[in-house]
Amino acid sequence: RHTLSETASDTRGIGAARRWVEREFQTISRDCGGCLEVVLPSDTVTAPRIPTPTEVVNVVAIQRGTTDPDRVIVISGHLDSRVTDV
Repeated sequence: RHTLSETASDTRGIGAARRWVEREFQTISRDCGGCLEVVLPSDTVTAPRIPTPTEVVNVVAIQRGTTDPDRVIVISGHLDSRVTDV
């Protein structure tokens, strides 16, 4: 993902990538009877290479224990690409 790439397109950029990961997690959850909780934690970030405040959104799936719901498995999808000139 390129943090500053397109967020609204359904075919290009970081927004399309995170929606693809979210759909994959939702499909897995549907196939296992709703065993995953899919969440999209986000934060607004500013840094030397992110000059304007930018929302960064992660995609996380949580699987809770069946006998002990306080025990969890956390699954995160992380896709990376970069431009040739950062």
